[in-house]
Amino acid sequence: GTVEDMGAEAIYGSMSPISFAMTEDERRAIALLGCAEALRSGTTTLVEPFRHVVGYAGAMAETGMRLWFAENCADALTLKIRHGIYEFDQAWGETFLERERALIEKFHNTHDGRVHCQVSAHAPDNCSPWMLRQLNDLREKHNLRRTVHMAQSTGEVAQVRKYAGCTPAGKLDVVRSVRARADLRPVLMVGDGINDAPALAMADVGIAIAGTGATASSEAADAVIPSASLSAVAAAVRIGRRSLGIATQSVVAGMALSFAAMAVAAAGYLPPVAGALLQEGIDVAVILNALRARSG
Repeated sequence: GTVEDMGAEAIYGSMSPISFAMTEDERRAIALLGCAEALRSGTTTLVEPFRHVVGYAGAMAETGMRLWFAENCADALTLKIRHGIYEFDQAWGETFLERERALIEKFHNTHDGRVHCQVSAHAPDNCSPWMLRQLNDLREKHNLRRTVHMAQSTGEVAQVRKYAGCTPAGKLDVVRSVRARADLRPVLMVGDGINDAPALAMADVGIAIAGTGATASSEAADAVIPSASLSAVAAAVRIGRRSLGIATQSVVAGMALSFAAMAVAAAGYLPPVAGALLQEGIDVAVILNALRARSG
């Protein structure tokens, strides 16, 4: 909350730029001071998502602490953000990804299981959909956890509102107001980014579109569509409704035929062997009917 209370771009004005100006020895020294302070306070586990972590992760690991490392990845040009300019550069972002890959290769699941790596998108404002896709691919390839820093400054909120049209809190308000009306339930929410996750979780049905960079939204949603097209959502709803209709039809028909057969058998008109064969026939017919759902 400290940075938010400042009302200034402290992150991009000094904290992030200085991380690039420091030498490897300086980063190691600062990291070890942090470990010492953590141990002094009784903390034995640290999560370290920052920049150039691969250069000092080894020193932190030697302290004996349990550690989760990540390169704080972004592809917005850091030095321009302080001037209110958001310019995304894949070449710039690739330098972060290279350090993240090196970190994973060198430190993930090492030191007798004390040290692990995860992927980290720095913040919603400075990561493009391309960067989020790269990080999600790394996560899936190495089965990693992921983290993101949310709401670090007023500037971040303004940038998210600018390109997303709404903040996470604003989306929650919309979903909450719609769910309050019984005549509009159930509420379906479709999202594709990190700032959609809270609203996806609150909706009666949350659908994440994974094609544009599945992030936290995939974990918060009830269903994930591996496509970047909104038309796929309509197709999924249509398939779901048809499948439910076929399933209901099969259940009702199967039960009705079974009860009818039992009534005939109870009246003495259906021998046991014939009844068993008839029941098998009913089961096969119901299964074949249910298989129609595979045709889409």
